[in-house]
Amino acid sequence: MSEFEAIKRDFDNVKASVTVVSPFLSSLLRRVRVILTEGVETAGVTAKGIMGINPGFYQQLDYVDKAWLVMHEVLHIAFRDIEREIRFKKEKVFADLADDAVNNHLLTSFLRGTKLEEFGVTIQSLYYAIRNFIPQVKLEDMEVMNKEELYRLLKSLAPPTGGAGAGEPKCPKCGSQNIRCTELVINENRAEMRCDDCGHQWEWKIEVQPGAGGGGGGRPIPVDKITGLPPVNPKLRDNLEGKVLQEGDPEIYEAEGEEADERWKDAVGQAYSAQKTIGKIPAALKRMVDELFKSEVDWKTLLSQALHNGYGRTVVSSWHRPSRKHPSYPGMKRFTIPEIHVLVDCSGSIDKDELSQFLGEIYALARESPVHVLPWDAQSYIEVTARQPSEVIAKVAKMLRGGGGTVIASALIKTLERMRPKDMCVVLTDGDIWDVGEEETRRLLSMVATKSSAAIFGTTHTEQEITGWVTIKVKVVKA
Repeated sequence: MSEFEAIKRDFDNVKASVTVVSPFLSSLLRRVRVILTEGVETAGVTAKGIMGINPGFYQQLDYVDKAWLVMHEVLHIAFRDIEREIRFKKEKVFADLADDAVNNHLLTSFLRGTKLEEFGVTIQSLYYAIRNFIPQVKLEDMEVMNKEELYRLLKSLAPPTGGAGAGEPKCPKCGSQNIRCTELVINENRAEMRCDDCGHQWEWKIEVQPGAGGGGGGRPIPVDKITGLPPVNPKLRDNLEGKVLQEGDPEIYEAEGEEADERWKDAVGQAYSAQKTIGKIPAALKRMVDELFKSEVDWKTLLSQALHNGYGRTVVSSWHRPSRKHPSYPGMKRFTIPEIHVLVDCSGSIDKDELSQFLGEIYALARESPVHVLPWDAQSYIEVTARQPSEVIAKVAKMLRGGGGTVIASALIKTLERMRPKDMCVVLTDGDIWDVGEEETRRLLSMVATKSSAAIFGTTHTEQEITGWVTIKVKVVKA
């Protein structure tokens, strides 16, 4: 058996073990293109989401570490970490740290006790490394940060313009607090310090004390440079030379640019649904998926009153079961649970950024109530129902296709037929609707608003004043 055949058989066994550990990561791993290559020292990914593995390095690892390695790289690919690192060229070290720390924190929910875990950057190792440089930081706060938030925290370690800040400790020679860290070596838990007053230099050993709390007074100590990162996840060239260990999903790798990103999003949604089948969703994974499909609109706040009114109109007082909170008052009996009908504009004037934003808004709405999504342009298409957020990506994303004109009347007619009294209705559009001023369309809009417990018109461009509808402006986050 050749070396390549032995590694391929071993890799297939690792994939099988990942299936047991995490259906989420297993689903994604089977879609990734993997290449054995000498062009990377350990392992890494390309901008197109191709995983490169050094065969010599891979063979040195034990079985558990091999699983950890491929799971780690899969997370970089699925959540498009390379794109963020490209955006933050000047502070790439902070993006690298944030990505690795958050991904590894999630991996510990699935797999523990690996050598690579100890070698890699974790939330805890970052906390112990920076807590004396940012006295206000707390471990429990860092553990729930997303990658962007952690990146901004780490970036604040950079020295402020106009001189060093004061903090602890003091210079051991002159007692000055005007000190800085010239180099913070993460994997060795040490810092090279320098006093800007007397020029004295010394090494400060960072003490790791599990269970120690965070927070405190003082100003941050400037950090000039961070080193000691694990030699994993470098950005590789897309034209990797080597043998293909796994072809990956052709639908993903044949796509380009934004379309490829959207297909990875679809893959993440389907993988998330697979994870839910075993009933175990780590909090860190839920935060990462929510962040990937984040909403611009604070629907929870916006709909709170609407939901209250909607639910309120579907309940009646009942003495059959007294209130549990106040026994002297009647209890409440619910007739129906309002659901949300979302009419999504997929006409030719809607670009990919807007559609992606609409998908994020639907994902957020699905956290509040079941959603029925109806795509439309010059006509209405097939309605898709999602009863939980994960189904939005697995089922709805594929249906947001159109490209024709912008006529909402047929979508309103279909919604009136399918919605129950006191359901809620949300329209997502750029607002440039051809028939919105016509008498028949206005009549249909009024009928939907009357039948709804809440009717919300979300627009990215032209705002419309429609009787009975609450109009909001949806800001599109550009990719």
